[in-house]
Amino acid sequence: MKSGRLHKVHFTMTSLGRGQYRIEAEYKGRYVETQSTDSEAYDFLDDESDMERHKDALRHCYNKIREEYESHK
Repeated sequence: MKSGRLHKVHFTMTSLGRGQYRIEAEYKGRYVETQSTDSEAYDFLDDESDMERHKDALRHCYNKIREEYESHK
């Protein structure tokens, strides 16, 4: 499990195997869970050796959380 934080939202990303990843967070007071197939986001979520890819990974997770939240309003 890897974790990150963007725009005051703390989230975790867990590998489920076979290129599937679960992203979990509390967003606007509600638990949000979504899935992703972006292995690069998982690889660079906690790797700051390439800051551009690291920031892209954080944005990917945050956007997936926001999309999931908006789809269940």
